[in-house]
Amino acid sequence: FWKTFSGTETITADVKFHGRFDYTNPTAPRYSWSGSSMSAQFNGNSISVTLNESDARVYYAYVIDDQPVKRFSVLAGTNVYSLAADLSNGTHKILLMRESEGAQAGPSQFLGFSFGGAGQLSSPPEYPNKYRLEFIGDSITAGFGNIGVMPCGFTTATESAYWSFAQQTALLLGEAPAANISISGIGVYRNYGNAGPSVTDPSMPFFYSRSLTGDSSSAGASSIPPAMQPTVVIVNLGINDFWNGPPDQTGFISAYVELFKT
Repeated sequence: FWKTFSGTETITADVKFHGRFDYTNPTAPRYSWSGSSMSAQFNGNSISVTLNESDARVYYAYVIDDQPVKRFSVLAGTNVYSLAADLSNGTHKILLMRESEGAQAGPSQFLGFSFGGAGQLSSPPEYPNKYRLEFIGDSITAGFGNIGVMPCGFTTATESAYWSFAQQTALLLGEAPAANISISGIGVYRNYGNAGPSVTDPSMPFFYSRSLTGDSSSAGASSIPPAMQPTVVIVNLGINDFWNGPPDQTGFISAYVELFKT
């Protein structure tokens, strides 16, 4: 469910990745699903992260040493973002989480953490690993508008994967961040606003297997090694299917069965 790279030659040595990632370039993995996260431990009094963003609408949450969560927005292209300075000497831990869903903003690429002075990565953080959680859902699971103040229209600035019920469940259990496979407005049989299934606006079974939300060539669920497969899968889909009344019962049930087979 996470992937660790170690070795002095890799830019992502001793960083754990949580959720769905595209490892086509193993030293610079790409990701787009809500809540895709990186965690690490390091020695040093400052930390920055280098990210390559295809879309300036992406937001991140991060937590250092169990302190209150902080948030930042990005610029398109490759940029360095300072996360902390003037930390005390010793070992610190970092959790960095993409807040924005892939259906609302393009994919991201992690290019590594950097540290001030003689700072460096140490052994990655350990999690109980009793549960490896994966959530599949719609806007409720993605955290659509969950940090907005009413009345407000949706933007990625008002969406927080960190404060979604999915990630809060994982974090309150003391586990690693969950995989959050969610798209606002999506159904399992038909999406919000559609009379039935749509070829141009497909539902969750079409997207579920992907590593990157908008990339049909990404390997996705089938590429996750058995030891990293989720042990608990929570599905919260169906609200959008019923947006204007019950959908076709046979089609709805068949779509759910096909999703569970994936």
